[in-house]
Amino acid sequence: MKNEFDVDKDGVITEKDLDRADEMLEIELKEEKAEFNKKIAMFCIGAIVVLMTVLLFGFVTDTRVGVLSDTIGTFMFAMASLAGAVIGVTSWMNKS
Repeated sequence: MKNEFDVDKDGVITEKDLDRADEMLEIELKEEKAEFNKKIAMFCIGAIVVLMTVLLFGFVTDTRVGVLSDTIGTFMFAMASLAGAVIGVTSWMNKS
């Protein structure tokens, strides 16, 4: 029977083995959080790029852009704020 907590493979699970397993689990969880935060930030930046492309290349008429200008501005501000917050929090989490 293979035991994942037995780091030195001596057949005995010691306190050192359990501490090492806890450290590895903590590292894995931090990595998963960072990857999820990266996906959120990339989605926000991608949404901004797509919206700007749609607006700049004339896929939407000027009258509709005029009607939606307040909503578009709010959306852009929200996406940029969310991306900045996620990147900032991720950096802060990695620092401590």
